Order: sequence, then structure tokens, then C-alpha cells
Amino acid sequence: MLNKDHFGYNMAGGEFGGVPGPLNGWPKIARDVSDGKGLRNINGYTYNSLDYWKKAIDDGATILRFPVRIERIFDYKDLEAIGERIQLCRKNRVKVIVDLHNYNKVSSKVGLDRINILKNQHAIDLTMAAIRLLDGLDPTFITMNEPINDNPFDNAKLQRKFASAMESPVRWMYSGVGYSSAHQWYDNRNNEALTVGGFKVVDAHAYPTPNNNDSDSDKPLSPKQFKARLDVVTNWARLNGFRVFFGEIGVREVDTELFEFVKDYVASNDEVLGVTFWARGEWWPTYHLNADWMKFD
Repeated sequence: MLNKDHFGYNMAGGEFGGVPGPLNGWPKIARDVSDGKGLRNINGYTYNSLDYWKKAIDDGATILRFPVRIERIFDYKDLEAIGERIQLCRKNRVKVIVDLHNYNKVSSKVGLDRINILKNQHAIDLTMAAIRLLDGLDPTFITMNEPINDNPFDNAKLQRKFASAMESPVRWMYSGVGYSSAHQWYDNRNNEALTVGGFKVVDAHAYPTPNNNDSDSDKPLSPKQFKARLDVVTNWARLNGFRVFFGEIGVREVDTELFEFVKDYVASNDEVLGVTFWARGEWWPTYHLNADWMKFD
């Protein structure tokens, strides 16, 4: 289903803004924002144009990660837009991961506070219904983004339940708990749950910065330092029989040495299937981790 050495991008935009928020409300607003930080708080979202997706494919991507929000999947226009982009990828033989970018929280109705999926049966049912709809669109994988504030073992059991909602449960890509999931989900308590659940591929996130996120990218790690961070999860996968996909790695345009290192790292480790860099989005040209500059041979 997913062979080695896939490179691509996160096609960001469908995960931001308030729920439900105005579709395509981003581009007009984002032009007035000189700094890409803080855009999450704007009440609008977009899936990026099909032409922009085609450009990402033309730039050499063989896999694209597609962040969306669970609550929006039940709107026909959103589901149709998501399906169009999945079909574009399939037509061009590009893999696509649909990422439920909710941090394990969901709003059952507009205006309600977001509730922890793990602790509410209605939220679980809502998420499973969304997964069934997405599965019908035939993506390569479905995953959850950084489910926070949960016990790792309980998180694994919940994702096993979500995988069972799919026609082919092995197409669920397991994501670990926490904002920096690459360094929190590999836990001996998870090994049995992951194996029983049939999980084969885990979604890991890592940033070459001191805080392992996009907030301090002006202080990048050296390739040697970043290798030590990536090796932790790669070695865990090697010891426990899993494969790793780095769903988020963010690199600035000025840090080309880090960019080349990541590509070499993926190619030289059998346990690592690929990477989608964070992130492309036609509405945030000034974002410090905008990946429009990246090209893949």
C-alpha cells in the first residue's frame, strides 16, 4: 500500500478556523497578515485550489497529507471538495493521507465547547461516522492529528476502534498522543495494543528546533542533532516491528542542509516510509515554514 521513499507536503488550510467557519474565507484575510503565526484564530478555512494541488504534484510530490476537521465532513460541499482532491491524487498516482486535525476534540454542534473524543460516546460515534464517509472516498490512509491529553494505552485502543470503521483497517495510520507525538507514543504499554489492532504504520512528527515545534524555527538544530531526535522513533520502530511515516517535519527555505538531510535520512532507513513537510498553503505565502520552495526529483 505504501512503499519506501515517499516525499511530499501537508496541504494545509482545511483544518484551521472556527467550526464550521466560512469555506474559502482564508485567502482574503490572510493577505493582510504579515506573519504566518496566529492564523489559526481566523474564522475561515480553505482546501486550496485544485490548480495548487496540481502544482504540488508537478513539484515532485508522491504523497500528500490533507488536514481536515471532523465537524466539516458532514457538509456535502466539504465532502465533495475533499473527494475531488483525493481523486486528483489517485489520477496522478500520488498517495494521500487524510488527517483528522482535531487534536482528539470535537464539537457535536455549532457553538458548543469541543469535547474530548475519548471521554464521550457521542463524540466517538460522530468520529466513526466521519471516518466511514472518508473511507468511501478511498484515500491511502486516514490518521488523527496529535490526540492530546490522553493515556497512550487508551489512545491506542480508541484508534483501534476507529480503524475498525474502515473497510480495510490496515489503512489506518496510528498517531501518538501529544503535540510532539514522535516522542510520546513509543511506549512499551502501546506495543501490544498496536499489534493487536493491526497497526503497521505510525504517524510521527518532528521539528528541527529546540522545542520540537514551529515556534522557534529561527534556532534550527544541526543535522546531527536532528538525527538524534529522529533516531529515537526510528529505532523504536525497528525494535518493535513497525514502520514510521513522518507526517510533519518543518524546514525553513534558508535551511537547505536540513532539507537534504531529511531526504537522505528517509532513504537510508528501511523503517521510514517517507515524509510530508509542513506545509504548503496558497493563503500563507509569508509563513516561515511555507514549503512552496521544496522540489523533489
